[in-house]
Amino acid sequence: MSAHFSARPFKCDKCAQAFATLTKLRKHEREKHKDGSFKKWRRCDFCAFEGDTRVVQRHVVSKHRDMMIHCMICKHKTRLRISMQRHMISVHKRTDIIIP
Repeated sequence: MSAHFSARPFKCDKCAQAFATLTKLRKHEREKHKDGSFKKWRRCDFCAFEGDTRVVQRHVVSKHRDMMIHCMICKHKTRLRISMQRHMISVHKRTDIIIP
């Protein structure tokens, strides 16, 4: 058997791609076919990129290194809006502030 040949038994039912593992098929489905079945789907806070939470977090770190969201009350800063919302609730006990 060739070193470059690999069986790809996991086929996407929405396109022609096939994958060697179920994990890779699921990742493909989440990233390429946002069908609403993945509850953790979200959009990048800085651009139109979409994916599940981990994919978006990796995207933000790699593509938007210099972009930060600053706390309006203290000097805390983060790259993710959800992290700033958690900070506002846990540190400042504020639920009324909307993070743009």
